[in-house]
Amino acid sequence: MKQHHFHVCTCNSQPRLAEFEAEAQRINFNIIGLSETRKSGSGRIDLPSGYTLYYVGEDNNKINAGVGFYVPISLNKDVVSFKPISARVAQLTVRLHALLSAEQATRTIVMGDFNAKIGQQQDNEQAVGSYGLGGRNERGQKLVDFCEDHGLYILNTFYQKKPQRRWTWQSPNGATRNEIDYVLSFHQTVATDVTVLNRFNSGSDHRLIRTTLATIPRRRKSTPHRNRTVFNRDVYKTELSRLLTAATPNDDPQSDFNRINSAIFNAPQAAKILQPLPKRLSDATLTLLHVQRQFKVELGSAVTLIEYSELCKLVRKCIKDDLAQHHLRLLLEAVETGKLRRARSELASGRRQIIRVRKSDATMATSTKDVEKQVKHFYETLYRTSNPIAVSHTTPDDDNDPFLPFLESEIREVLKDVKVGKAPGPDGIVPEALYHGREILAKPLTDLFNKFIDTRAVPPGFDDSKTLLLYKKGDECDIRNYRPISLLPVTYKAFIKTINNRIQATLDAAQPPEQAGFRKYFSTTDHLQVLNEIYERAAEYKFPLYVAFIDYEKAFDSIEHNAIWEALKTQGVHNTVIATLQSIYSTARSTFHFASTTTEVEIQRGVRQGDTLSPKLFTACLQGVFDRLEWSARGIRVDGRLLSHLMFADDIAILSHDFDELREMIEELAQESNKVGLKVNVTKTKWMTNCATDGEQYVEVQGVQIEKVDRFIYLGQLLTFPRDHGLEVGRRIRAGYAKFNTYKTFLTSRAVPMKLKRRLFHQCTLPVMLYGCETWVTTEAAEMRLAVAQRRFERRMVGVRLIDGRSNAWLRGTTRLKDVIECARRRKWN
Repeated sequence: MKQHHFHVCTCNSQPRLAEFEAEAQRINFNIIGLSETRKSGSGRIDLPSGYTLYYVGEDNNKINAGVGFYVPISLNKDVVSFKPISARVAQLTVRLHALLSAEQATRTIVMGDFNAKIGQQQDNEQAVGSYGLGGRNERGQKLVDFCEDHGLYILNTFYQKKPQRRWTWQSPNGATRNEIDYVLSFHQTVATDVTVLNRFNSGSDHRLIRTTLATIPRRRKSTPHRNRTVFNRDVYKTELSRLLTAATPNDDPQSDFNRINSAIFNAPQAAKILQPLPKRLSDATLTLLHVQRQFKVELGSAVTLIEYSELCKLVRKCIKDDLAQHHLRLLLEAVETGKLRRARSELASGRRQIIRVRKSDATMATSTKDVEKQVKHFYETLYRTSNPIAVSHTTPDDDNDPFLPFLESEIREVLKDVKVGKAPGPDGIVPEALYHGREILAKPLTDLFNKFIDTRAVPPGFDDSKTLLLYKKGDECDIRNYRPISLLPVTYKAFIKTINNRIQATLDAAQPPEQAGFRKYFSTTDHLQVLNEIYERAAEYKFPLYVAFIDYEKAFDSIEHNAIWEALKTQGVHNTVIATLQSIYSTARSTFHFASTTTEVEIQRGVRQGDTLSPKLFTACLQGVFDRLEWSARGIRVDGRLLSHLMFADDIAILSHDFDELREMIEELAQESNKVGLKVNVTKTKWMTNCATDGEQYVEVQGVQIEKVDRFIYLGQLLTFPRDHGLEVGRRIRAGYAKFNTYKTFLTSRAVPMKLKRRLFHQCTLPVMLYGCETWVTTEAAEMRLAVAQRRFERRMVGVRLIDGRSNAWLRGTTRLKDVIECARRRKWN
């Protein structure tokens, strides 16, 4: 096993990380320990290159701080734990297989830049071998004393090397060379060799140290795949037809499912084509890196030092330019094809993974097993049913009107709407397999889905899911700050989408106008307009207004299953559909995947995130809660009728003219919601009013007082008392700057045609700036701020400065952007 250490001199920027990775791909390694990463915070990032970076550093970006480990992703399954101790010390524990000794043993290896000169062995020291380099300084003596006291061996000094194969650091002028990077261990025989690699160069003044471990047989380096898999459509269709006709259909749903699923999975294997991903670094830059390595070997004279310094600057500039060009190429393709989401995923610097979790007693779980145990405990507690509701089960004989079988045209439309480019589920079938084979698969899938409906059950494995944990925001050690996303089999998603199309009209008919979530022809703007009108009338006529904004804890994950079935039955969904969904939810299994480990979690409640039917099931159940509330005489009067609340899925606003009434409504909603598994999040639930209040007016839920606020962001818009849309315009402008800077490289490049810049600006920046503008009451000052922001964007897109004196008319004629003020006025609702 090859273990290395390298003083990287920062990998906190994309160019420096790319330079390091280009060098790392040239050597055979299993682990590279890194010093001076200059990367703030701590965590684990799975990089697009197929490697993982474990890191820890100061939160304030302190220079010269930060350590980490760079390993292949394939090694992560053997990582027991990563413990960030400080900005200069981190511990990575790896489980090594196939030990020569059958006895279990732990081998500790300490490596890093100690900035100490050990020199030769003195006074029969046990920690130091016979082959040190140079003399010893004060820091070197402290390191030797530490190793002697703790039984550590400085492994570098036990292997005879020529002086030019020992030094690890070189001064800027090349005149001084010292050995200051070391590998320490409690066992002298843990390694067979410690040496330096002179031709590893990524802009550092240190050299890479390689340690070859003795107890581990040499493992072949696992090279990550850097290819994109596509398949020939004609070959795929031919192979799919052959596989489907090769097996004889029968009446058993399980056998039919296995036959169809096997054909859909195997057909792409025969037609797949591996396309190499575009290189991030050009051949010219790679050649420069090779020349840079040659120069480093030949350093000596002052002339070569200057040439080497200039060459390093040129290499870094070329790497930076190559990454910018790579960025531009991906965005150009994305803008032309309209696939920005795919470009964002390809441009991502990596995916964060869980490395530690805070326990209930405030201690940290750092080992993989402990983290797995905490995740399993949290989600099994979350998904454990606590308040089941009795529901009557029906048989086919109970239905007065039989459920009409699915038509082939329905299945074909569903397959036509399959979204390609998505990750496969646990069955490994990509969405493209259904989309491109829709004409061939429509008939067999129609027969299969109708068998599921007839038997009111699905075969085992059909509805299994693979759940990923995606970090949202906040404390990375708090498991509540991760969102579970289910990756479902594409055949299951097609089946559920077909059911959704059948019952969607029934469920929508049961929803009142107060619910705008997941409904056709409804949007967040509807509710924002209502609230803004109410706020304006309250200010104009000076009537009291009390508004509470309700937030649930893990709403979609905590709804009780039986409450869903009861709501569906009440709202007129066919018994056959309810029984089929009950069968799916009772047998479905989910495997959680995180940090290169997996764990199965039993799910007893909650809707399946990633399922197209889940939003409808949730809103149906939530409406059942409001149907049981007696609020017909409560709320505020709007156009002759009382309006007590507004809902966008689980984002709820409660309205009243009276404080005591508002408090009662909140308490009643909390009690009724608790019966179906929904718990009010008291820390995120707020209330506000336009009335002067004293300390005696307070609202409590579950014994916790809810905070009163003067402003609140509801459905993405800032609501205030008194009403002031100037604040919201400022928020929209700042959001526009953030979105513009996301694509800054593309929008400010002179190599990109203006028509493509204009298209991207209209697709991304303009909608962000004008979100909710239909409800604004803008002033001349607010409109001026919008215009100034747009002109600044235009100058950056054209590449001119304010002092260049270009007129606004010239800017608009060059960019031909839509005028932000005219767009806002045109979209304004009167």
